[in-house]
Amino acid sequence: MANIVTTLAYTGGMLASCFASSPLMAEEPPEALWLTDDRGIVVATGPCKAGSKTLCGIIAGLPGAVTDRNLAQHKNALCDLPLLWDLVWDPARQSWINGKVLDPSTEEVFNLSATTFGETMKLRAWSGNQWMATDMVWQKVQTHEQPCPIPE
Repeated sequence: MANIVTTLAYTGGMLASCFASSPLMAEEPPEALWLTDDRGIVVATGPCKAGSKTLCGIIAGLPGAVTDRNLAQHKNALCDLPLLWDLVWDPARQSWINGKVLDPSTEEVFNLSATTFGETMKLRAWSGNQWMATDMVWQKVQTHEQPCPIPE
């Protein structure tokens, strides 16, 4: 499968439909679109670069920009922004670990682990002690409203 940079080829304002048939397989970074739990951001995930086994994700759409003035105002800066990176597969835990995630509202970077369950990705972000982590649950989507502009 193509890496995340190549995969972000837009077709008719939507990401290419290659995500639709991608199964979530262990050890292979899942190429998919994920809607954040606040329904404000769509994240495209996939290998960090061609042939990579590390998982990365960028902002691919901002459906929350319809109702959130802050998102709408910063749409150009947020689109295509790396949101998560360097997650590696841990077969013993059956999860992606040792990654980083950016909170775009504060520009803080946190430690990250993620586990996929079919159409759901559970993420755990923390700074310092993992026991005080924040859990997020993202839902897999096939298409979305308010995609980022087509790169030229």
